[in-house]
Amino acid sequence: MSPVGPQLRGVLLRTVLAGFGLCLALALGECGLRVVGYDGAGERIQRRFDRRYGEVPRDSWIWSFDIDRGKHRAVELRGRRFALPKPKGERRVLFLGDSATEGAFVREDEGYPRVFESLMAARGDSHVRVINAGVWGMTTIDEYHLLEDKLLPLEPDVVVLGLFMANDLNMNLGHKERVQEHASGWGWLAQRSALVHYLRLRLLAASTRGAQGAFVPVELKLVDEHGLRMLSYPEGELATYVQPESPSIGHAYEVLKSVLAAFQRLSAQHGFSLRVLLIPSPSRVFGRLAVLHYPQLLRELDAQGMHVAPESIDVDAPTRRVLGVCAELSVACVDPTTALARLGPRAFFPQDEHPTAPAHRVLAQALLASPLGSQRRTAAGRASSRCWAALSQCSALGTSRCAWRGARARAGRSSGWRGRASRMRCASCTDSPCTPLRAASSSRSCTRRSATCPWR
Repeated sequence: MSPVGPQLRGVLLRTVLAGFGLCLALALGECGLRVVGYDGAGERIQRRFDRRYGEVPRDSWIWSFDIDRGKHRAVELRGRRFALPKPKGERRVLFLGDSATEGAFVREDEGYPRVFESLMAARGDSHVRVINAGVWGMTTIDEYHLLEDKLLPLEPDVVVLGLFMANDLNMNLGHKERVQEHASGWGWLAQRSALVHYLRLRLLAASTRGAQGAFVPVELKLVDEHGLRMLSYPEGELATYVQPESPSIGHAYEVLKSVLAAFQRLSAQHGFSLRVLLIPSPSRVFGRLAVLHYPQLLRELDAQGMHVAPESIDVDAPTRRVLGVCAELSVACVDPTTALARLGPRAFFPQDEHPTAPAHRVLAQALLASPLGSQRRTAAGRASSRCWAALSQCSALGTSRCAWRGARARAGRSSGWRGRASRMRCASCTDSPCTPLRAASSSRSCTRRSATCPWR
């Protein structure tokens, strides 16, 4: 008898036994984690899968409530209680954003939303209440969906969109792909297996070893024309600095523009004012590639044959482009870069792009110095709100034009129009819904010239 047969049977037997042993070990690991009640508590990264948002923080308050006016007279969010409907005289400022707005690595009362509320109270505006809806890892697209899906019943008067310049631009590009990735891959398994969740966290932690609290995006194979991975940190941020601007980066600004336009439509429909707060990265604040990740990244790129010439890097380019997008849409935008630069190294955590507590205070002060910090709405602001209310009436009547009556304005003011609008009327026409910003005569039809109504 040939010895091949027994040898083959021996190999097959050992393979089967090894496979059985592996399956048994995995089963025991899964059972053990479930017995002890492991759910990722205490881990640096806690995630769950959502078919609309992709991965979201497992312990976020956003996913722990549903607003139903018929059943709830108040909603408690992050230890704060908000009545439904909103009490008369109360003004609510809703903050949307990712980890920088949520307040990564600082206390709740040190984050810029709560500091803003404290500063408003100190100047005598105690009826302003802040809702911090920042969620770690969210994109600007996610934040729009969050507002539309869950937060509108809170009746915000103002929505402040915190735009974290370190990663929001490039992360928006892969929103659809990221959701699809988690629907079919590790993200899907991690929702069903405690062991997979545990192992995945170990792998993520290993990938960020030495980076103190660094942002860990989902790795997708989105590669920019510069050869840089768009959804990885810090390659994605670096791609926004390299000039000339690549087509995919140009597309990122178009995506941002479309999302801001969608925010404006919600603003028109629900009567809140919109503000964008730029949260710059250290590279922008200090005028150079300032994060400790970058030297290693540039060496790795050189080793791969991708040399990024220093003269091609312009850290101011993303800010200029975003300010241009906001100006094109007439969205008020606050840029606190100069004030943050005065803090020096104290503005950001070491090896990380998240702002420190002193930096959060600077962000709040920058907002306070903007029109958002006005103690009360002017007549123009109240008139614009009435215009949007009239728009809703027009829409219900099958018309789409509203005309200003008795509006007097001072042309040429950078802050927009001022004056009074005594009343609105709907007129039958085929024009697009009006979006007034300035009125130059005593009676003027609304046009598509602008896409926001000013608060003040």
